[in-house]
Amino acid sequence: AAESAMAGIRHDLDNERAKLSQAAGEARREAWRWFGGFWVWLASMLATGALLGALAMAWIGGTIAARDFGDYPGVFCGSAGGQVVEQNDGSSYCAVWIKMPAQ
Repeated sequence: AAESAMAGIRHDLDNERAKLSQAAGEARREAWRWFGGFWVWLASMLATGALLGALAMAWIGGTIAARDFGDYPGVFCGSAGGQVVEQNDGSSYCAVWIKMPAQ
């Protein structure tokens, strides 16, 4: 009698487990549809990649610009906010004001 009662309980538990699994699958699919599905996920991944790429380009671009300024200060002096100063002996240097004088 105990074995038949246990078999009935197992059968009921298996049925309930299958119903819960089916309901969970339906809820997952409905949530996927509600949040936009595959295309929204794909667009968000592309936007994230573009943002990370832009940040990397800005960081790398700043590093390259600083290196180029060190290699060619005469070319990049004005665009870096500096001023080329000519000396009496014909040499020149790039001066960058830290605090501009009042004029």
